[in-house]
Amino acid sequence: MTFMVEHLVRLLAVCMVLGFGLLPDARGLQCDICDRSRCPARDCPGGEVLDACLCCHVCARVVNQTCGGKFDIHGRCADGLVCRIAPAVGTPVSEDHVGICKQGT
Repeated sequence: MTFMVEHLVRLLAVCMVLGFGLLPDARGLQCDICDRSRCPARDCPGGEVLDACLCCHVCARVVNQTCGGKFDIHGRCADGLVCRIAPAVGTPVSEDHVGICKQGT
């Protein structure tokens, strides 16, 4: 009986380890306390947008620049542009995909 219990405990441990490896990444964006006095001045051809932490202004992406990704880590497009994501055929779109800023239609 003890052998059976040990075997079940080991099997359960293996299943838990494998199961946790399949869970989506639950980590979120970690932002420091916003101190706008520390935000650098910008001169941006496409205007400014707030950074991922919604604290400092950063340059908006312009036509043909990368954009998107988790928490818009690759940037946000300027007004009038959209971030177009084109994954390979058959690949589902996820928040990690990187796009390209294009004219909005």
